[in-house]
Amino acid sequence: MLQQLLHIIIISIICIIWGLPVFIYFLKKEKETQWFNNSLGTIIFLFFTGLISISFLSSLLVLLLPLRFEFLLIATLPIIIIAAFQYKFLKNKLSAVLFSKIKPSISILLFLSSCILLFIVLGTLRPVNIDTQLYHLQIIRWTNEYGAVPGLVNLYPRLGLSSNLFNLISIFHLPFFESQNFTYVNSAVTIWFLLWLLCKWNYHNSKSQINNKQLSLFYFILLIYFIFDWQLFRDTANSTSYDFMVTSLTIMSLTYILETILEKQKRVFSLLLIVISISIIPFKLSGIFILIPLFLYMTGFKSAKTWVASIITAIILLTPLLLKNYIITGYPLFPSTLTFGTTEWMLPNEMAQRFQEYILSVNKFYNQNIGFINSYPKTTFNWIPFWWHGILIQHKMLFGLAFLSILLLFYPSFINNESKKIKLYIISLWLMAIAWFFTAPDPRFAYGFLLIIAFFPISFIIAKYISFTRLYKIKFLILTPILFYYTFKKSAPILKEKKYFFTVIENDIPKYNILNLNGIELFRPEKIKNNWNTRCYYLPLPCLCEENPYLIPRSNSLKDGFRMKVINETNFIKNYNY
Repeated sequence: MLQQLLHIIIISIICIIWGLPVFIYFLKKEKETQWFNNSLGTIIFLFFTGLISISFLSSLLVLLLPLRFEFLLIATLPIIIIAAFQYKFLKNKLSAVLFSKIKPSISILLFLSSCILLFIVLGTLRPVNIDTQLYHLQIIRWTNEYGAVPGLVNLYPRLGLSSNLFNLISIFHLPFFESQNFTYVNSAVTIWFLLWLLCKWNYHNSKSQINNKQLSLFYFILLIYFIFDWQLFRDTANSTSYDFMVTSLTIMSLTYILETILEKQKRVFSLLLIVISISIIPFKLSGIFILIPLFLYMTGFKSAKTWVASIITAIILLTPLLLKNYIITGYPLFPSTLTFGTTEWMLPNEMAQRFQEYILSVNKFYNQNIGFINSYPKTTFNWIPFWWHGILIQHKMLFGLAFLSILLLFYPSFINNESKKIKLYIISLWLMAIAWFFTAPDPRFAYGFLLIIAFFPISFIIAKYISFTRLYKIKFLILTPILFYYTFKKSAPILKEKKYFFTVIENDIPKYNILNLNGIELFRPEKIKNNWNTRCYYLPLPCLCEENPYLIPRSNSLKDGFRMKVINETNFIKNYNY
């Protein structure tokens, strides 16, 4: 536990340092100050802008180098020097913000403590997320030891699903910690996003306007749901899943647009909104749907300068992603099979298409048996009943509430501000939902906009007639002992082995066989714990989840990657376990 806490503190300090140049730039320009309005909001702003900055740096470095902590320390030194030269400016500007009074109640402090303790405990435990075990840890190890490797996807198609989160985990890997489970970045992000939700709730709850009361209820409901649904705070703190980064940054971007509408703020172009929104995509390609509301936001500005600045920003932020995907898979938008030209290391097109079909099918036939999915004849819409049956009860509740937002299209009187902008905002969110539904409708990919569609109308309708100001403290007091008790139950492995108070519980290490491929040793794991498939966990490189007789190393060096011989057996592609 103490190791996890120390790791979180180190990540937080470095991210805050990296956020300082952004803070200095925008303060000197006297722009973007609406992103932070008190001391806690400023620190949160520094953390997330720093995290995004480091993720962009890592996306460049990984093209040439392995991502290691010492490289991050070297890159941080110029940032510290810049901050030192701006000491007087920072002292004057930060003192006014950092020493603004925030007086959280005892109930909020207890609630916050219970949540942070829970996230640290979950981060200390052995990860149970299947994708973490199957391919996340292997990508992190490849990135940390070799960087971007040509044709890595040929070793196992899922190794082509890169993310800036894996870059962050790699570059924040501290080699002097002997035990690792690699949940430290996600544990840090869950804590800081929890603080962001509380900060937003507290800010609006302290205001007297009806719009603020509606927004405070909205953020409170978001906070409660994030704790309730396992796939959000809790699974994230215990895994290397990159879905939460997409969710949190999407909510930050969308709520920024929402608040500018509701609070009748003067329309001012926010370059930072563009940066945060576009930065979502390198964390996961499904985040591309953020471009829909972003385009709507941009239509409010007629200046060619703002459009050019936005397009250039997008090109700068997305180019490393396209290059890395091309190096690893041969397809810039992998798992999409769109590409230009061919490379010797690219995943064979037939396999790439089959992998893409697999991803679409398992998301549409949600929670269905893979044998059934492969054998069932597929049409444009016949998957929908199976999808509805497969999603969890809380997801069905979200979709039910989401349809309430349609009321705001016909009864804009629920909103006290400009109804036209609200209608367009809701329509843009529904367009995101439709695009998601017909591509990869796994609910965890949609939280960023689905939660807003679901909780936006109910919050704004209820808060117009009922005041919750005095009830929030009671609700926090009720939640706190529940969270402490849940944390105690989850702490059983730590309480049983006292050494885990100081370290973390490592990932499982499966038994393995060693195969020889043209002089290179491959590690082939065995199934453990009744898993339905073989998983590499954090085995030495290269690890082979599925045997592949067509796999060939490009040289005797792992850095040069892999390719495939011409596949002359169609059954291999058809029967391969993707």
